[in-house]
Amino acid sequence: ETVTALDEYSESNLITLACVSIVDPTDWTNDGSGFNVDVTDGTNTYAMRIDADVDLYGTTAPDGVFSVTGIGGQYDSSSPYDEGYQVLPRYMADITESVTANFSHTTISGGDTGQDIDVEFSYDGVGAVDFAWEFGDGGTSDEENPTYTFPWSFVEGAGFTTSAILTVTDEFGCTSTMTVSDVDIAWEGIGEI
Repeated sequence: ETVTALDEYSESNLITLACVSIVDPTDWTNDGSGFNVDVTDGTNTYAMRIDADVDLYGTTAPDGVFSVTGIGGQYDSSSPYDEGYQVLPRYMADITESVTANFSHTTISGGDTGQDIDVEFSYDGVGAVDFAWEFGDGGTSDEENPTYTFPWSFVEGAGFTTSAILTVTDEFGCTSTMTVSDVDIAWEGIGEI
């Protein structure tokens, strides 16, 4: 279950903190019987405990945004015992790389003066389950790898260059966006007439 607070409810349960990053990577010490490192989702800060008996111990700190699954725990030695909540990941697999919005494109047809141009866009990132494409002529797509047709009137007016924006979302709701403002959509020989 994805949570946004560590408390009595999360204690002893398998939980996920989505879209977090390490506050201070130097806290990832790999020292002693384990160590705590703070992670944040941009609004809340959580304690993550890496015990020496898990395979995460001895590794480098996760980079960028990630999601972490683990057992909710508490380390609080003073009454009323309502602080010190933490998440304890069990394996390296409990750290899930966040979604990335990378793409490439290939012009696959068109080229004669007055002919629309078809461009194939390919998602090259990781972790996405939802896709939102925006093309420079105002068109959109929710496909993973769309083939998009640019009308000749737009292509010619845009000088065979346009923009494309891809926003992707992963299973936890984390998002990533890639914007390319100079997508060359010219078919070989086009524009030379």
